[in-house]
Amino acid sequence: MDKKFIVLCYIFLIFIFGCQKAEISTDKDVGIAEGNIKSETAEKMAAMNVITYDSNEVAVVIDELAFLPAFIHIKKGTAVTWINRDKVEHTVAFHNKKTPTEVTESDVLKPRNEYSYTFNEEGVFDYICGIHPFMHGGIIVGNPPELAEMMEFAEDTEPPKIFSITPNKVSVNGGDKVIVKGENFVKSTTVFFHHLFGEVKFADSKTLEAVTPKHYALKMDVIVTNPDGDHFTLPNSFEFFGEEEQQIETIEFEYEEKRTPHFTGSSPEHGSTANSPSTISISFNYPIVKGSNILLYDLGGNKLTEGGLIVTRLGLEISNVPKLNQGTYKVTYHAIWLGGSAHDGEFYFNVK
Repeated sequence: MDKKFIVLCYIFLIFIFGCQKAEISTDKDVGIAEGNIKSETAEKMAAMNVITYDSNEVAVVIDELAFLPAFIHIKKGTAVTWINRDKVEHTVAFHNKKTPTEVTESDVLKPRNEYSYTFNEEGVFDYICGIHPFMHGGIIVGNPPELAEMMEFAEDTEPPKIFSITPNKVSVNGGDKVIVKGENFVKSTTVFFHHLFGEVKFADSKTLEAVTPKHYALKMDVIVTNPDGDHFTLPNSFEFFGEEEQQIETIEFEYEEKRTPHFTGSSPEHGSTANSPSTISISFNYPIVKGSNILLYDLGGNKLTEGGLIVTRLGLEISNVPKLNQGTYKVTYHAIWLGGSAHDGEFYFNVK
């Protein structure tokens, strides 16, 4: 197969808003087996592009919260190695779109760690980082029948830039409108606050209005991304401040249960009253990935313990629940699905 760039609009539709511009490294240690795989020239590509490889070994670099390159086309039997060049930990979680319930995921990759997988099955594979689900990638293996229907050329645009953000400091509770000034914005330009998207209204090519999401207190980068994958980062330019709103305790049990998609049940059930449980769990009808978590709090906001994935990936469990005194307790959970969808839920129960 000749090396070529194919722009995607329909393939990996769920990825479009998480894509970022990727830069292919020319460092000698990008490849496998002491640099066997390396790019011939330094070049930049949009993360919504697919690069085709003839080699039996391909390297994908993880850097600055992105997969580089994000989308690749390989032949059957090719070994893909992900190399973590970032300063934080990542995972690689993927599935064949034909069998979305069968998830394969790497161990947590610390900086400088690698993970390799040989793709012997033809198909289209979606993947994300389980810790940072906004990081997306995709792999086309061979020439699956659905490939021709997924390709469509997208319009190229000038790279966007940010000149200013006003105001640049808002409440952690979200819902604040900020004005982003810059250039080369288009109607589908996104505004990304650390790891969450703001709700964007396009004013003109030099002005975006964004409503901030709820976020914990942090000073962060802001990234704008055009539909063709070109993006611009304004570092340390924005800050969320203050304490998150605390839920007011009431005498009667009136706490609302918040469910994630694919929820099938919890133990204890929301609103139930029982003796101190030995385990606490939540179950789903679709597998989740690493980075998902479940935590137990008292109503004072104190975290008591936490848990993680069960073996089947169809739920989360806390197995080391301490002895609980009489009262009401809150369980929160963060569930990440392979498509990059991440949702937060919570439920409450009483201990008699």
